[in-house]
Amino acid sequence: MQLTNFNKISLLGKGGSGEVYLVENIDTELKYAMKVSNKDTGRANKERNILKALDHPFIMPLVDSFQDDNYIYMILPLCEKGDLYEHMKKQEGLCFAKEEVRYYASCTLLAIQYLHFMGVVYRDLKLENILLLSSGRIMLSDFDLSFMHDDIVIKSYKKIGTVSEPNVTMYEKNGTLEYLAPEMVQQDKYTCIVDWWSFGILIYEMFYGKTPFVHPSSAKTYRNIIECKLTFPLYTPKGMVISKHGRSLIKKLLKIEPSKRLGYEGGALEILEHPFFRGINLYRLYDQSPSF
Repeated sequence: MQLTNFNKISLLGKGGSGEVYLVENIDTELKYAMKVSNKDTGRANKERNILKALDHPFIMPLVDSFQDDNYIYMILPLCEKGDLYEHMKKQEGLCFAKEEVRYYASCTLLAIQYLHFMGVVYRDLKLENILLLSSGRIMLSDFDLSFMHDDIVIKSYKKIGTVSEPNVTMYEKNGTLEYLAPEMVQQDKYTCIVDWWSFGILIYEMFYGKTPFVHPSSAKTYRNIIECKLTFPLYTPKGMVISKHGRSLIKKLLKIEPSKRLGYEGGALEILEHPFFRGINLYRLYDQSPSF
């Protein structure tokens, strides 16, 4: 396909990696999202190559792509319900209830597990990058800050399974400030374990409607992350008290030292053992829409 195969209908959004439009295929009348990114940065081509390599129910598939002298165009499925941040801000209390947090967290965890298995460090996990289909199922999107490495380390975990992770050390500070892990903020070397820190921030935000270390001052946000003084308000904006399992999970994911962080030893398998996920049938998540 080429650009002439599509009618541009409206602008859906724009960011550092490009603009996203609602488009319609002239021949089929099917609607898609079209991401338009400048070729000069190199990020668009990297994102396209990563998407081509991935195939998972909770990760945005690449329908097609093409380019001209200046831009790369990526045709993506249309996620009618927008992103998870927008969806959260429409809820009572501007946050999610426990059932919703457990569902979205479980699906996201499976997506990150697959990314690590494929050698991808995501590096930009946040609610705005989790899109929703009309059915309510999630699609992890925006891989222009991700890093893909072909050296995979495979290790066993407590005789219950194997964990596959990209065997790579990085130094670049990439991602959204309030989600950055301490080792990334301090520009120390880091590994894929930064994704588990961001996962802890994500869960906290779903419960409370805000991230734990954010401050109007970027410098103060940096300091809060490095000091990691984690607090749990007694009630969420919905008037709920987070269970001891919910607080425990967040605390274990938000450890300053990566080697002490939940997921360091056993990746997603280790995290899925936590009581917060007890009772969730992970295999049924793939073929079921959320009941709520």
